[in-house]
Amino acid sequence: MSIKELKVNTVLKSVESDHLYRVLWVSTDKTEIYVFDMETLEMPQLTDYSTVQKQIAEGIYTVEDSDPYIVVAAEDTLTDKEKKSRDEIWGIMGDIVMDEPRIFTKHGRGEVLTEAANASGKTRKAIYQYLKIYWKRGKTRGLMCHSFVIEGHWARNEAQATASVVVHVSMITELVLTLTMRLKRSSKNP
Repeated sequence: MSIKELKVNTVLKSVESDHLYRVLWVSTDKTEIYVFDMETLEMPQLTDYSTVQKQIAEGIYTVEDSDPYIVVAAEDTLTDKEKKSRDEIWGIMGDIVMDEPRIFTKHGRGEVLTEAANASGKTRKAIYQYLKIYWKRGKTRGLMCHSFVIEGHWARNEAQATASVVVHVSMITELVLTLTMRLKRSSKNP
């Protein structure tokens, strides 16, 4: 049996508990990964890459082909209020989420969130919630608008609430820019 390579946003399912886990970060040498329990929303856990690969081979985890939490919204379907909300939240979160792997550690996260809370006037608790939602929803900026943060999905109409993925060129461009920024930062901080 061939084991899939684990990458950022790979979704794993625990056979025992049915919990879904998202891979948030993979070290460049593929020795360590951070995983996030999307059911309990507990802070990410550092584990050995090879251990997770072994658990997949043993049937403890399965690699999911679909991701129930990623819904990329087309820019032209967002209301002005949703765009404003997304941009305000991203203004707080943008630098925080790029500080990987530091943001995954308790001490590093505490420092970063305290700085963000002081600078933004938001509570640490609110910023923690944004962070958990960002991780749960596939590390996607577009899902940081208020309706996603509060409801977990759009409910303006049934078609939007049930659509699994709506992709727009601007969102793909945004994703490419985000990944490029991460690559530049990771090459500076080996």
